[in-house]
Amino acid sequence: MSGTNRVDEVRAALHAADIYVLDQADLAHGIRLSLSNDGIVTVYNSGKVLVQGMHQDATKAALGELGTSTRSAASAKVAPAASTPLALPHGWRSCPQCEQLLSTTWRHCIKCGTDLGLSDDTEPCSACIEPVDRAWSCCPACGDAL
Repeated sequence: MSGTNRVDEVRAALHAADIYVLDQADLAHGIRLSLSNDGIVTVYNSGKVLVQGMHQDATKAALGELGTSTRSAASAKVAPAASTPLALPHGWRSCPQCEQLLSTTWRHCIKCGTDLGLSDDTEPCSACIEPVDRAWSCCPACGDAL
């Protein structure tokens, strides 16, 4: 089974364990997935899956045999599942410009810099009177702690 066909299996296994893919990068040798638990999973074109990062044990446990074996196309008994969009985890949204996964508390996209705007729940900063989202811990204009 090629690496690109295994990506859907890896994403589904991670999602089932409440580990979410924040970013996907296409590499010459495979696909790298950046995860919500600060981990990285690389699915190589050969089908091998490499787990890296701070919480490798949790990621490997979520992947089960996907993270430890490299099945060949001959041993695969089930066709890969079709790609289906996964629901966004609670507290996350996608950037309308580049579709980067972002926390709902962020005002700008970390990838393209798009201003995501303020929520409806704002108050003026006590130091500079700029509108500040109540979910933030400091003012983005002056840095004053809220």
